[in-house]
Amino acid sequence: MTFIKNEIKPTQLITNLVPLDFLNRGEVLADVEKILAHGEMQQKLESLLPRSIVQTEFNLNGLLNLHFSSAAESIAAAQILESIAEARWAAGAHEMHCKIDLEMINSFFATAEDVNYEFMPTKLERNCVQGGVVRLLIGFPQGAEEQDRAHTHPGGRIVVAIKQDGEFQTPVKGRARKLSHGSAIIMPARAVHNFSSVGQRGASVPEGLTVNDILSGTVPGTVFLSFHIGFVNIDSPDALMYVSP
Repeated sequence: MTFIKNEIKPTQLITNLVPLDFLNRGEVLADVEKILAHGEMQQKLESLLPRSIVQTEFNLNGLLNLHFSSAAESIAAAQILESIAEARWAAGAHEMHCKIDLEMINSFFATAEDVNYEFMPTKLERNCVQGGVVRLLIGFPQGAEEQDRAHTHPGGRIVVAIKQDGEFQTPVKGRARKLSHGSAIIMPARAVHNFSSVGQRGASVPEGLTVNDILSGTVPGTVFLSFHIGFVNIDSPDALMYVSP
């Protein structure tokens, strides 16, 4: 079996996403270092999202059920998941699969905040921690694209198609890849990409559309479950950077 080097080196990638005015920032980041040095969280996360490039399945329920007792735990988890995403992406092992439990997903997002993210109806996990791991449920009506061109984010993503089929496009590979129910992309920070629902491009997002409209089948489309690694406020201009065509 082939394994990617199992080592976490603290970097400034995630900590730079923690605002300078973050409450007790210095103490929190010191706690992040301690958590990373201990290794228990790394072992737990790597059991859910394997670092081995020969493993193509991951534990979605386990990642969804992660509970962070402090901001430091969420930020440390983001650091570890980012390192896994970077390694898998570099090895070309970023396409994975998982089992979908819609009942569990609906239960998790039952109290989520309804917002619009990149023009799409979205359920956003409450009590988001800047620089940490945050979960979102994003609805794409049929034919809608995440953005009108390729772009990047300052943190990584784990994006799973949980309702109907979606597509993932990246100029790096030069083609669109279909994401069927239960398939996922594990993507590091600054990876150039775009996501879309299947169907003719250019579809508009109806006013008042909700994620539940797509989940119920009232409106055709795709629903993605996204783990934002190194979360940046979705309304911040730093959350997205366009790439020239």
